[in-house]
Amino acid sequence: MVKDITSRDSKQFHINLLGCGNLTFYNVAISAPKDSLNTDGIHIGRSSGIDITDSAIETGDDCVSIGDGSGQINIQRITCGLGHGICVGSLGKYPNEEPMVGISVKNCTFINTQNGVRVKTWSASLIKTLPLKCILKILS
Repeated sequence: MVKDITSRDSKQFHINLLGCGNLTFYNVAISAPKDSLNTDGIHIGRSSGIDITDSAIETGDDCVSIGDGSGQINIQRITCGLGHGICVGSLGKYPNEEPMVGISVKNCTFINTQNGVRVKTWSASLIKTLPLKCILKILS
């Protein structure tokens, strides 16, 4: 479990998970200016069993981004601000991408984001199931 940490003004992704399993983020605070590019709060790639709970993420890019090969990702009770919101994908752009299964987003609050949850796909994407059980609060 990763809990009670703060990351500020990273030049790229604040937290980048690749090939991780069974990891929980709790009470994590991430911030970067609105005009900062490629400053995803938490990027998840080819990982499973990832929980992000009770956290605040404000960046100039995606609060949470989820790439191919990821599954059983649970995001709940996060406050997401400034950037693009939560992004699933981009999927199907490159050959041999792994499928994505079991993504859940619940009880999240989005403040001044371009999107709530967006799914970016190309025609060849391999999304098997994507249960976005979203209960969202959109605040402007």
